[in-house]
Amino acid sequence: MTDAYGIQHEAAPVVARFYAALEAGDREALLALVTPSSRTRWGDFSEVIAEYQSIPNPGTITPFEPSIDDDRVLFVTVVDNVTETMRSDADYVVRGYIVTLVRAPSTGWLVHGWGRYVRPDQISNA
Repeated sequence: MTDAYGIQHEAAPVVARFYAALEAGDREALLALVTPSSRTRWGDFSEVIAEYQSIPNPGTITPFEPSIDDDRVLFVTVVDNVTETMRSDADYVVRGYIVTLVRAPSTGWLVHGWGRYVRPDQISNA
């Protein structure tokens, strides 16, 4: 299994493109960034775009959190009111939106879920 920082390095560009597409309301870009198996659940992306755009000063907590059950699943926490760099090397509770990413051999990292954790056993053929 790749360490958390190595995984973050691989997944960070996808996360950045996902945030940029949400900010811009770019549905075409969002469609390209989500897993094929999750596409029907996103609808036209209106809900997630509105939620993301309502977050004041959104930011990401690093390092990203790999699933303990499956190294193809990664969780990214989006929090509000970030005006400085945030990094945690310890466990603590924080309220935020969870972006679930899945790594597939043919596509690399793609977004599978938004808002809460999507457990590996809930992901089929991402």
